[in-house]
Amino acid sequence: MVLSSIFVSFLLLGVVQSEFITVQTSRGAVQGFDADLGSDKTQTFFGYGQAFLGIPYAKAPMGERRFTLPEDICHYTDDGEVHNATYYRPRCWQNRDILQPADDMDEDCLYLNVYSPDVKGKFPVMFYIPGGAFVTGGGDVYHWKGAIRNLVSRGVVVVTFNYRLGVIGFFSTYTENFPPNRGMFDMIFALKWTNEEIANFGGDPSRITIFGQSAGGSAVSHLSLSPLSQGLFQQTIQTSGTALLEIDTPEPLAGSIHKKRAQQLCNVTDENWGSAETDSELMDCLVQATPQELIFYDQTSSIQWSPTLDGSFLPDYPENLAKNRPKYPQF
Repeated sequence: MVLSSIFVSFLLLGVVQSEFITVQTSRGAVQGFDADLGSDKTQTFFGYGQAFLGIPYAKAPMGERRFTLPEDICHYTDDGEVHNATYYRPRCWQNRDILQPADDMDEDCLYLNVYSPDVKGKFPVMFYIPGGAFVTGGGDVYHWKGAIRNLVSRGVVVVTFNYRLGVIGFFSTYTENFPPNRGMFDMIFALKWTNEEIANFGGDPSRITIFGQSAGGSAVSHLSLSPLSQGLFQQTIQTSGTALLEIDTPEPLAGSIHKKRAQQLCNVTDENWGSAETDSELMDCLVQATPQELIFYDQTSSIQWSPTLDGSFLPDYPENLAKNRPKYPQF
């Protein structure tokens, strides 16, 4: 069953000449494929790499887990079978972005992808965070063919991933019922997985560079400041986006996107905000809402989602955290 499903995946990917590659990890075996795109550099894509698509790095945030912090996944499969890592899993729910449209979405979306020159090597690692204003984007934006052509063929292991977006990833009442920065904690979980497992894919966990564009660049900035992510990477590449421009607070002067969404989605006002009664009302409403309903207002919002001061991921303002953060080489 596993091999037949992987063969179907190959047909969908358009891979003609490939071999299956099985890697053992602490969470179970995963099976990917190798891809030889040729050596003709006049073509759009060229080079050789080994791709592993759709590896879960946390439990599916569904049902009661919709608004919880990510939880570790101990085993990829319940039956001990090899995990099929030959096709991309759905992105987290988002509105359509013409620059990076998502045709396949699901709340079961916390997956990552690994592209390696050779699983038997020990190569530097680049961990990519996609852009999209914290409401769009996903791990398939940086496609395996492009990753092989640009980085893998030059001796670099690349990791891409999905994380929760918009209301599902960032809405908060600043209580344990709706903890802040869930999307950022997803990133930390993906980074922890990378540290723990990337050696099995030919990566060197002591040489991890995080890089991102737009909101991804902002995420790089926030991760470099957070005490919770220290030790998980050694270098940063930040392209646009910064924690100095994209940061939320419990009572922002421009108005709270959290309170605005509570009003729009659940007709809940900010009276008694953060109380057990208000949280209970919001939980009943937001857990029963469809993903389509939850992301509806993000497409026209004048106030954007951002990582927020929460006393944990961001215990202080960026200018204060910067005084104590490690001196990461930046490019």
